Amino acid sequence: MGNNGAVCKRILTEGKMFKKKKIIIYYNPKGRNGNVFILLSEIRTEMIKQRRKFEYNILCEKVNNALSKEEALGYIREKVDLVDITKKE
Repeated sequence: MGNNGAVCKRILTEGKMFKKKKIIIYYNPKGRNGNVFILLSEIRTEMIKQRRKFEYNILCEKVNNALSKEEALGYIREKVDLVDITKKE
């Protein structure tokens, strides 16, 4: 766990030319790590490890320009799998 309580896990997904690491973040939407900008800090850490800083910068700009939290989370979900730990399967 990081300082904000988000748990990050990386897995490999199949690609035709290469294997790309997918970021999965387990988060509590009502907790501290439910804050969009705290999620972004965790995503930044993982994307920089994967040398995806340019991709992160684009994501960050979209999130900063979002008009609502739901819109911002939509942009985040395009790049990262978010798993709500408060929902039971």
